[in-house]
Amino acid sequence: RISHEILLLSSIVRYFDQADVSNLDDGKRALRGKVLVTLLNRNWSCLKHIGETYSSQEVVAEAIGRLLSDSLWLYKSVEELSFLRELSNLAKTSMLGIAKTNKPTSLPSLLLFVKTMVELHGQNAETSLQTNDENSFCREIVVDLIMVSYEAVRLCPRLDVTNGSSDASTQGSNTSTDLVSSMFATLSSCAKHCPRLLVVLAKDDQPLGELLRLSVEAAPDALKAREVEVALSAVAFLEMLITSASCLTFDDFEDTKKSAALSALHRTMSIIHTNVLASSLVSVCEAASQEVVGPTINLIKSILKHSQWDQIEGSIGSALNSNQFKLGDAAREIMFDNLKQCSMNGYPPANFDGIIAEIWQMHQTDDTGAIAGGEAVAEFVKRYFRQQAT
Repeated sequence: RISHEILLLSSIVRYFDQADVSNLDDGKRALRGKVLVTLLNRNWSCLKHIGETYSSQEVVAEAIGRLLSDSLWLYKSVEELSFLRELSNLAKTSMLGIAKTNKPTSLPSLLLFVKTMVELHGQNAETSLQTNDENSFCREIVVDLIMVSYEAVRLCPRLDVTNGSSDASTQGSNTSTDLVSSMFATLSSCAKHCPRLLVVLAKDDQPLGELLRLSVEAAPDALKAREVEVALSAVAFLEMLITSASCLTFDDFEDTKKSAALSALHRTMSIIHTNVLASSLVSVCEAASQEVVGPTINLIKSILKHSQWDQIEGSIGSALNSNQFKLGDAAREIMFDNLKQCSMNGYPPANFDGIIAEIWQMHQTDDTGAIAGGEAVAEFVKRYFRQQAT
């Protein structure tokens, strides 16, 4: 019943937002939002109590998350900052309540609110990093919300994304899939809308950039996950991060903070050049679904494009010499040369995608084409060695 009443309130807010107001003057349009804010304020003490007490119930958390996301459009200017802060506080209360009860299935809908908040206000938080203007208050809210969501995810039972299980015996495989996918989707939004902010985020007792480093360190396992949603969400986050990081500057930071930010970014990119790249290559051999192959190839190309060969050569060699690569020395050499050309030239050779897609395909079957010396491998080697020779 509680969740249904919250969803009803959410529907009222959403339908008012979507209503056709083209025939209303500016005053009546503004009044529409004020009426809804008044309606929410009248129910806010009850909503806070529900968030503190019942948010561990998945249906209640989902209803609260939807109400919060639907209410974000009501924030129009810095004069209404207190309303934005109330939305954020309810989300934080609910997420921490969920974390204490070890019921991570309730978190994804609230992480969606965090993602929506970053999409709408992340850029303002980003531009106010070095100022104390009106946007700095928005930055404080966004930063606090991201940090609490990260802490809530961290406090939940340890999730094994490689097989979709959780340490909590009562949780099923969807626990891992939904929560990890939502976490990476939120991080991807941060990487797109406030990448500099993401680079420097950390708790007070941690080094600058610790949140991002830990998130990227979690990505290799997600890339090899059996669940398509988990793997794709990790790929999307990493691609967005690499793209954003390639053009980041911290010239407006004072020297000490600038040095710390660049150091934090360097540590993160080193993980991408090593563990992430190696895991991406291994996942091509192990991926159970073709849906993951194309995006993973694009991720590999992004890493190669934004790396120096000496930064990644060891990782590539390690991945191709692992037990997961089962196609023999000749195919390994073709794959190695394909990756090296892309890195050295700054763009992929014409047959780059085709070679990796065939590598994946040959790892998917148990017939003679899946082992070194099989017919499919022999044909692959013959064809691509001929092309390389010409």
